[in-house]
Amino acid sequence: QTGKVISSFVKLCSNIVHSYEVSYPKDWFTTYSEGSGECSFFAPYTFVVPVDTGTFFVPVKLEVHTILDWPNLQKLYLNPNDFQNIVSIENKEIEGKSATKVRSSATGNGSARQGFLSIAYLIFDVDRPVVISYQQLDETENIGKMEEGLDEIASSFKYF
Repeated sequence: QTGKVISSFVKLCSNIVHSYEVSYPKDWFTTYSEGSGECSFFAPYTFVVPVDTGTFFVPVKLEVHTILDWPNLQKLYLNPNDFQNIVSIENKEIEGKSATKVRSSATGNGSARQGFLSIAYLIFDVDRPVVISYQQLDETENIGKMEEGLDEIASSFKYF
């Protein structure tokens, strides 16, 4: 096993409730209101976690699921539906786990404005699959920078 070199351009974060760690861009922020939410929300600006975290309030969020959720997660993210049109799907491997990167465009029928970009990593784990996702929240966002941050978080994700 080889160690991963962490550059001076990232910060590290660990969630002891779900037993994972990630790195994220050094000029980004993460915060939480309870232990299970640690290292779950990321943005290139400071923020406060609201009581209801069901909708996007920051551009990037990380969610740990049960294996029973996996079929429905795949159906939701990998297929066009009333809320999204699929732009591209890319299969990857992250820390030895099968992963899929899905880019989609909002239809405007959900909480995201029509045409806003969404990118999700679905990382398969037999016990606790993970979805790490970005949702464009504003037309002035630097999407390239957001995607770089998302890619850093997803590519560094690992359970301990």
